[in-house]
Order: sequence, then structure tokens, then C-alpha cells
Amino acid sequence: MTTSGSNATSTAADIERTRAEIGETVEALAAKADVKARAQHKLGEVRDRFGARASGPAGRSGAAEMTPAARTSGAGLAALAAAVVAAWLWRRRRARRRSAWHRAAHVTRTRADALRSRTGARAKTAKSRAHARPSRHSMRG
Repeated sequence: MTTSGSNATSTAADIERTRAEIGETVEALAAKADVKARAQHKLGEVRDRFGARASGPAGRSGAAEMTPAARTSGAGLAALAAAVVAAWLWRRRRARRRSAWHRAAHVTRTRADALRSRTGARAKTAKSRAHARPSRHSMRG
């Protein structure tokens, strides 16, 4: 009877240990699944890390010393950067919306304009050579 009693006691202890391990595992999984709490924890770490860097020897932070002009220029630069990005995205989307027919017509028009300007430039150059003053080489005599 003592062997079965000690056997039951060890089995009960094993069950309690397993329950405790499962409880810890469930708590760890719940903590990993709680994204909001993890993000807040990480935010606190980052604030602590950068807060220690920003504060000087007197304990003042860099943001408190910022002048209104510096804040305004920072806001202006941010607005300018946003406007540049918005214009770039608008042009990119606009170019993508053109149909294949529009793209082909644009390429044809561009090539025709280039050909026209090249032949016109040659004619002007030949005409200007005929009416230009003579070079010093042709004046030898």
C-alpha cells in the first residue's frame, strides 16, 4: 500500500507541475499576443533611452530649449517635403493612367518633333554657312 500511496503522490505532484508549466506557457502566449501592451512597453523603453540622451548635464531636454523659429522652420520643411512627395506621387499615378494609345501617340509625336527640329536645324546651319562671313582660311590668296 505504501508503493501505491507514494505512486499516487508522485503522480499528483507531476500533474501539479504540468499544470503550472502549462499556466506559464499560456501566460507567455497571452503576453505575446497582446500587441498593444508590447508596443507601449517598447515605446517606454525608447522614450527612456532617448530621454537620457536628450537631457543635458543640467537635466534640461533639447525640446524645451527649441525656439519658436526653429519649430516653425521644422514645420515648414516637413510641409515642403510632404508637398514634394505628393507631387511625385500625383505625376507617377497620372503617367500610369494613360492608355496604351495615349502613350504611343506621345512617343510618335515626340519622335516627329525631334526629327522636325533636327532637319530644321540642319537647314538653318547650311543656310547660315552660306551667308556667314568667310573664314580666315578661305581669305588666303
